[in-house]
Amino acid sequence: MPRSSDEIAFVFPVLIVHDDDDFSVFDVFNRVLDPVEGPLRLIHVANVAGRMPRMAQICRMILPVVAYGDPVLRKEADDVLEGMEGLDTLIANMWETMYRAEGVGLAAPQIGRSIRLFVVDGSPFGEGEEGDAGCKDFKRVMINPVIFDESEESCDMEEGCLSIPGVREPVTRPVSVKVEYYDDQWVLREEALTGIAARIVQHENDHLDGVMIPDYAPALRKAMLQGKLKDIAKGKVPSDYPMRHPKNVR
Repeated sequence: MPRSSDEIAFVFPVLIVHDDDDFSVFDVFNRVLDPVEGPLRLIHVANVAGRMPRMAQICRMILPVVAYGDPVLRKEADDVLEGMEGLDTLIANMWETMYRAEGVGLAAPQIGRSIRLFVVDGSPFGEGEEGDAGCKDFKRVMINPVIFDESEESCDMEEGCLSIPGVREPVTRPVSVKVEYYDDQWVLREEALTGIAARIVQHENDHLDGVMIPDYAPALRKAMLQGKLKDIAKGKVPSDYPMRHPKNVR
């Protein structure tokens, strides 16, 4: 509701952006605002233009998750430069995309950006009396992360990946690690992680180096997975969230 008679109230949707969409913030308002006709039109246009920077900050988009087989998932990602234009919006969109897909982590290569950035929210694993204590309130943005001091002790656990819907494979990882990274305010941080939180971070960090969970499978199991992976790349495997599939897959 407008606070005064000369203000315009706006409703900001979350947009689902598909493969060939190319939205600007102007397109958003063309789609969601009723046109204003007559003498008030110029005032309306001026109001919209004046609010455009704030609107761009508020509007969030759900991006398609890049499917297995896309070359961007196999690249070694580039470092993020401080002051990178559009970084805050990218991070906000990654959160929206991850939650829409009901994931606990999402790396930038998974939405087609080959940069060293991922978001994680392991808090669902920390819920309840038997939850993993290290995952309670474990919500982070990690920019240019570096993992070190991996424990000698390791364990197996099944992992899934938003880029490989329907596939879960056991992966052996160190039980605990330390990670140094910049947060979304460009504060350098260091954390010691253990349990599921450590696993989530290692999984997402793998994406920044072009590594995916099938790479951990034994040779025979890897061969058995090829048919399913090819179907995923071709878009033949359904998912509950928008995906972008590589072109010209044979």
